[in-house]
Amino acid sequence: MALSPTYFRVSLFIVMRVINTASFPDMQATLFYWNDKYIVKFETPQLEQTYKVKKIDAGSEEDILSLIQNEDFLSKVRKQFQTMQTQWDEVIF
Repeated sequence: MALSPTYFRVSLFIVMRVINTASFPDMQATLFYWNDKYIVKFETPQLEQTYKVKKIDAGSEEDILSLIQNEDFLSKVRKQFQTMQTQWDEVIF
């Protein structure tokens, strides 16, 4: 008797948990926890950047939260958004 591949299909639900959010005038930051990693996502209306850090390398949740508020890091994130927008504009226009 041949079994179809769907016979062995297993549904697996893994939930990505939102830890915290931060709003800035020019972007939104969201801290997630999923699969033993912290995921920091920065979003503008057109673009997004995502950083993944293993929980074991992160120190603590508070360390990651302080990173989201660190002005030096945020300045680099903003600069990267500018670079990304420039690259996109070059391709589109």
